[in-house]
Amino acid sequence: MEIVNDKKTRKIVQRNTSIEILRFFCMIYIVAYHVMCKTPIWEEDIYRAISLIFHVGVPAFILISGYYQIKFNLKSFCRFLGLVIFYILILYAINLYFAVPTGNIFYALTPFSHAMFWDLWFISCYLFMYLLSPFYNKFINEMSNNELLLLVLTMGVINYY
Repeated sequence: MEIVNDKKTRKIVQRNTSIEILRFFCMIYIVAYHVMCKTPIWEEDIYRAISLIFHVGVPAFILISGYYQIKFNLKSFCRFLGLVIFYILILYAINLYFAVPTGNIFYALTPFSHAMFWDLWFISCYLFMYLLSPFYNKFINEMSNNELLLLVLTMGVINYY
């Protein structure tokens, strides 16, 4: 069990194992959703309906992660960025081997340039979220409970529509 220091209330919050298990199942839901989207049976309505259950994985995962707040660590960020660049190089080499059009290698090595149109867009989103986490945390810690509730409801409405 990990101890997290909550600066807003100045008390120590223990990580809840049940919440961590829920976050693990959210990851499973995300993978299952994407597997279902890539299968030929995706066009059938029953599978689309089932996939809606799995679609909840992303928002739930982000909410749980946000509750515990991402702690920025430059060493971890550089290690993750190194892994991203390493795998981009591997994917680029595989694409070259199979003669898949790959574009400019220097463009491929900039993970921040792919946020909206690259197949691995989520990596760019995660990198941006991690970089901005100290600002998010400060912003959230300064808000009252009513303001936080209003923020979550507003974002829920925006996400829905």
